[in-house]
Amino acid sequence: MTKRNLRYAGLGLAVLTVGALAACGSSDAPTTTTPPAGTAGAHTGGATGTAGAGTPTAGASTGTAGAGTGTAGAGTGTAGAGTGTAGAGTGAGFACVGNKPTAPLITSFADLVANPTTAGSYTFMAGIPGGTFTYQPAALTLATDGMALNVKGTVNDYDGFGVYLSSCTDASACTGVSFNVKGSVGYTGKLNFRVQSNADTAIDTTNMKGACMVPAGTDSYTACHDSAFDVPVSTAGGVVTVMFSQLAGGVPKAAVTGNDIVGLEWAFNWTAGTTGTGGTGAGGGAGAAAGGATNGPFMADVTIDDVQLVGCTGLTGGAGAGAGGGAATAGAGGASAGASAGGAGGSGGSGGAKAGAGGTGG
Repeated sequence: MTKRNLRYAGLGLAVLTVGALAACGSSDAPTTTTPPAGTAGAHTGGATGTAGAGTPTAGASTGTAGAGTGTAGAGTGTAGAGTGTAGAGTGAGFACVGNKPTAPLITSFADLVANPTTAGSYTFMAGIPGGTFTYQPAALTLATDGMALNVKGTVNDYDGFGVYLSSCTDASACTGVSFNVKGSVGYTGKLNFRVQSNADTAIDTTNMKGACMVPAGTDSYTACHDSAFDVPVSTAGGVVTVMFSQLAGGVPKAAVTGNDIVGLEWAFNWTAGTTGTGGTGAGGGAGAAAGGATNGPFMADVTIDDVQLVGCTGLTGGAGAGAGGGAATAGAGGASAGASAGGAGGSGGSGGAKAGAGGTGG
């Protein structure tokens, strides 16, 4: 009896022990509690997170670490650099005063007065005041019969003549220039007519005009010369009209509008003479005669009159008396090229350069 009781007692103790063990194992059962937001999972395999809620899986809550990668702003500044160009030369030149004519007449040469400061030249006041000039030195002689200007001499270089205006004139209300001309002008039968513009005139500090700068060491004709047009000249004479639009070839400004006229010029077309080769004589005898000159020096005798503007509108003085005869035009011709330097211009005008870019008086 006692042994049986002890056996039952031992069995009960074993049962109690098993139950206790089972009770202890139940404390590690999975839980459905959600970890607080932003807290890294504390169980196995959890990485430390700084944001976001981890979801528990099989007894382990895995936190995902919040990570943000900032991109550093970087800018490369480019240093500004400027290279200044040094100014050179005699200055910016002289602006055109732009006096507007009140009538078409430039000059009829009816009131020529000997220039007291430039021998052999004249001044005039009727029309647009100005004076006369010639180039090269001592090549041409000017004379007047009281009604016109006569030019005479031996052309042996890039020679010419013209009139300067006392102040830069804006004749853009007109479309061209006409003049009555006759005489002998050499082999081509033409004169090279030019309207001297302030823009194409080399800076002249003595007469305070010209806007074209001549770089040091540069030929003045290459840098600055006026637009031109060849006109026919006959011994019978007649009126020649040249439109501003017909003038071409000026440097630096090719187009002529008449808005900055400082003078008018007539240049003789001249080319150095060439000598022909002597022929071979018949019968074996050498021909001794040399070929004659095909160009070169020639005598010139020109009379010019009634120089005036044409195609004008809005002039306050009204239209002037036009010269008789029909207007004549000629094919465009280039200025004569050459290497000679021009002579002294009229009334203190600057000397003409190549191709007879004539003197321009004050």
